Amino acid sequence: MASSSDEVIVSGQPHEMAFDALNCLEVVNLTDEGDEEAYGYSRSETIFATLCLPLILALGILDNSAFIYVVYRVPCMQTSINCYLVNLAVADIVFLSAGIGEKIARYRGSPIHGDDNPLGKGGCIWVYLIMDTAYFASLCFVSLVSMDRYLAVCKPRLKNRHRKSKTALLTAGSWLASLCLSSTLIPSSTKLLQVCFVFSTDSSFSNWPSTWGICAPAQPWMKAYANGMQTIPFFFALVVNVIMFVLIVRSLNQSIERLQSHTEIRPDVDTHVRDRVARMLVINGVAFFVCLSPFEIISLSDMIATLHGDEYHLSSDAQARLVFFSRSLAYINCVINPIIYTAMSHRYRHAFRQAFRIGASASPVGHSTNTATNEFMRVTLDTRV
Repeated sequence: MASSSDEVIVSGQPHEMAFDALNCLEVVNLTDEGDEEAYGYSRSETIFATLCLPLILALGILDNSAFIYVVYRVPCMQTSINCYLVNLAVADIVFLSAGIGEKIARYRGSPIHGDDNPLGKGGCIWVYLIMDTAYFASLCFVSLVSMDRYLAVCKPRLKNRHRKSKTALLTAGSWLASLCLSSTLIPSSTKLLQVCFVFSTDSSFSNWPSTWGICAPAQPWMKAYANGMQTIPFFFALVVNVIMFVLIVRSLNQSIERLQSHTEIRPDVDTHVRDRVARMLVINGVAFFVCLSPFEIISLSDMIATLHGDEYHLSSDAQARLVFFSRSLAYINCVINPIIYTAMSHRYRHAFRQAFRIGASASPVGHSTNTATNEFMRVTLDTRV
């Protein structure tokens, strides 16, 4: 408590009156530079918020939009698998816009790190609802891409019956299911709690707001529920995708063995086809799940700690660095997907040149003159991404 000659003022009022009106969760005294470093943005966090995040956002919107444009402009690219990839690109754009946008808004709106007051109580609901919907949708579309590849390689007859109407139905169902699932997480961020600060008017905190807002769950157990509902679908999708990847590679090996015993196709050609498909599967799957795994592992640990009432054994700085690293990987994942498609597939590179008229011929993308057997065509064309 300051002396009468150095009265503490909060929002132009004596702090006791203001605190009663705000129902502060906690009252914190800010007195020196150490407190400013603890609650404010560090130099690295400032660089990340002002330079790295806008750059990631711009790159993510640019390359995902370019991929959507390529599929729109090149008719032969409008396949079921590309429909899922376009929706994955839309989900990535939405996730980046909401996730990075709210962090830039918080940085510009308050000098206090992680202050949710610039978002307001409505932002606590809508921002996280949009982010969760995009996140669940990305899990759905990554799994649908794997399913499409699995049907093309392992169940070609069933794949032929997988018409555009079913693709549209699965796409709409994925978005609807993602919205419904994310809606159940709304209670985990409906309250905007306030931590009140006490500081002298002549201190270095004179331009700081008097409160630090925190989006919090309506009930304590809802935090564990939200973490569980975020991590369980992720690990379930991971297991399902790994199983489909294994079945695809096994089916490719079996197809190549049959081809080598009935045709004159060179073994090195068959092996190249198999390796190309397997490499695309591994790189796409590894990139997605590895980039998201650190954040999901942290969320799972947080859920377990909450359920058991345990405290983290890591220091707050170590926790902050882990969250910073894992969140950065999640954002980068939204940027690299179209880059992987173009880097790994001649078909996508040709479509990109054709859509943007960069020295590409007008011949259909993915056209092939290999006509050895129907099975060989299935391996070389239906599994190509």
